[in-house]
Amino acid sequence: MASLRDLPAPAKINVFLHVTGRRADGLHHIQSVMQLLALHDTLHIDTHADPTVRRIDSGDTPADLPADDLCVRAARLLQAAAHVQQGCTIDLHKRIPSGAGLGGGSSDAATVLMALNRLWACSLTQAQLMALGAQLGADVPFFIFGRTAWVEGAGDQLSPFDLPPQPLLLVKPPQGLATAGVYRHVLLRRDSPPMDRRQTERGATMPALMAATRNDLQPVAELIEPAVALAQEIAASRTGATAGSAAPARMSG
Repeated sequence: MASLRDLPAPAKINVFLHVTGRRADGLHHIQSVMQLLALHDTLHIDTHADPTVRRIDSGDTPADLPADDLCVRAARLLQAAAHVQQGCTIDLHKRIPSGAGLGGGSSDAATVLMALNRLWACSLTQAQLMALGAQLGADVPFFIFGRTAWVEGAGDQLSPFDLPPQPLLLVKPPQGLATAGVYRHVLLRRDSPPMDRRQTERGATMPALMAATRNDLQPVAELIEPAVALAQEIAASRTGATAGSAAPARMSG
């Protein structure tokens, strides 16, 4: 059967994240610019006639699979949507830390959908894959979109956004943080005024964009987990030391 090897599943950051409202169903309206990073997981995917979907880990540290593994869910979702009789084995080498707002699980799921769409000859369009991905998580469509994006709605409205490359320093504290818990918090700001996309994009650089915006999740995240604030202090001090002046530092997710 067919296979694809050494597939990169990149991490992402939210350059900024403004929460502009809340819908009746509990989801939030946001505005954000999301940027792919060079940091990535690596996947090897093999198909087989048996319809079983399997996942193994080839990283240095073996990991126990969660009962609701996102890669497996992605494969089964595509199986059902495209009426595929084949199965697959997904070999995942993790590098992106979990609980860091870097979208590792969502990126892995997006890579599985795109790879199996090719291996199983499903012929789904990018828009169809993005719609499937939205059933798995709010960030999955962005990774299928595959480039820097202006993000609106509940994270499902994406358009290209031009932003020059920028070296970054990532600081990951030992403690992780679940995004869902931050969104549910009573103190989360949900009334940020909408920004104009074209005006924001004009001549934008990452430092300038960060200086003019914020991450509405960060104050609540720092209340829940003080290590988030400490990580920002470390990042700011390190980038200031290497660049000669203080550089913007912000929570990544």
